[in-house]
Amino acid sequence: HAPALGIEHDEGVQVAGVLSDDERRAWNVLYRLGRADADELAHVLDWEEAAARRALDNLQRRRLVIAVDDSYVPVGTSWWTRH
Repeated sequence: HAPALGIEHDEGVQVAGVLSDDERRAWNVLYRLGRADADELAHVLDWEEAAARRALDNLQRRRLVIAVDDSYVPVGTSWWTRH
């Protein structure tokens, strides 16, 4: 994979670098939610759960999200936050 990272600024965290469209959409929605599992993300994005899980797993491998129990949290948010 090409490099990607989360950049923190006054308005929050933004992902920069080379991501697939699905990875970018998943990260943006997850950042807005604060924390979600694959089923929740799939529901919001109107995706199959397998597609959401694949995007989340890719983001985790790239260290842009953290797995917490059965959920995922994007970098730059508190683990206990749920909007």
